[in-house]
Amino acid sequence: MPQHVLADVGYVSAGTPGEEVFSFSRDGAGHPMPMATRPVPVRTILATIGLVLATYGLVELVVQARRVLIWAVIAVFLAVSLHPAVETLRRRVPRCRRSVATLLVFLAVAAVVGAVVALFVIPRPEGSRFAGRLPTMIRDAQPAAASR
Repeated sequence: MPQHVLADVGYVSAGTPGEEVFSFSRDGAGHPMPMATRPVPVRTILATIGLVLATYGLVELVVQARRVLIWAVIAVFLAVSLHPAVETLRRRVPRCRRSVATLLVFLAVAAVVGAVVALFVIPRPEGSRFAGRLPTMIRDAQPAAASR
């Protein structure tokens, strides 16, 4: 769009050659005139203030209930993830109630998680000895690798 058209409607005006700056609209003689402004309706102001306050209140509520929300998310995750195993156990064992099936599946999962932690996470004496000897083993292996 040509620059003089933009300047006439108040978008940009020419400054020094090659420079465009935001400005006012111009009258017939080329003098700047302030663009017409409408007052903002009171309803819009009140709606904006209300939305800001509601957002602030919601954020504060989430921050205050953070611990409860975390436990609720964990509970929902466990319920959804254990549901197929509980239903399978209930179908295969004719007299098994849902509460008993849930308890058995939960204990089985806890046992598996405990076994994984015991095998891989808890430090063993062998691992500590290996970690202590590792720098020496690396130093000893370097001359053999360099001679190849």
